[in-house]
Amino acid sequence: MGYGQLSGLADGGDTNWAFGFGGQIYRRDDGDWRKLEPVGDDSARQSILAAAAGGQDSMWFCGTVTPPLIVEGYKKDQALQDKLNAARAANDFPLYQSLMRELRQQKSGGAEPVLKPLLLRYADGRLTRLDVDGSAVKSLMAIHVESPSRVWLTGSEGAILFGSAETGFNPVPHAGQVTENLVSIDRFRDRFIIASDFGLFEFDGHVLTRLKPRLNSPEINRNVPNPLCIQSVGDILMYFDLKHGVCRWDGENWDWIDIPDALLEREFKGLK
Repeated sequence: MGYGQLSGLADGGDTNWAFGFGGQIYRRDDGDWRKLEPVGDDSARQSILAAAAGGQDSMWFCGTVTPPLIVEGYKKDQALQDKLNAARAANDFPLYQSLMRELRQQKSGGAEPVLKPLLLRYADGRLTRLDVDGSAVKSLMAIHVESPSRVWLTGSEGAILFGSAETGFNPVPHAGQVTENLVSIDRFRDRFIIASDFGLFEFDGHVLTRLKPRLNSPEINRNVPNPLCIQSVGDILMYFDLKHGVCRWDGENWDWIDIPDALLEREFKGLK
């Protein structure tokens, strides 16, 4: 208890997983949930887990470690705390991270908080932490597992990494000059699709290019979406937007899904 809100769920075949903003990881087998013990030198409460991926043999979790730095005389900024709570309630991970950096900076008396990437792997009944070069990426935000030997990571400031538990992870230089946070990655048919803070891209392993056709919703300020995540399901790519809802893409056309207002209410009481 006391670890805070969950940030996501993941399917691992016969096992379900849940993880959160307090670094907590829960595993569900045969209807029972149990919490995994944290690993490494950092407290789980200093960690934010953003994403998980994997399957029957192993699961991967990624996020950020944000060490606490509190100077004498620090006074709680209630307005900032309210914004943090709102971002967490909306599952707006990029905004939450940005506000957390601001909070850490206040607590440290103006010093830039030292963020570190966090990568965990659960296999053979054991959770282990893997080393990721902090100079290559400060925050990890998404994972795509092609196979045990081919794992892709994306994160802050346009970072893309590739590797495995055995070989380690190295930055993948890519053309396109994208410096936004890369918040989601999945393979759709013969290509990777990557979502950034404000856009969607194709990735061929070397170059990031804007995905075309672009989202066509009159509610979205032209070419400025706010992606939360993407997920490939068969021949359809599902797209989730922080502000504008859910749509599906068949490779040519975008089809927005009508969500009843009742489902969007915080206290859902059922559809009429």
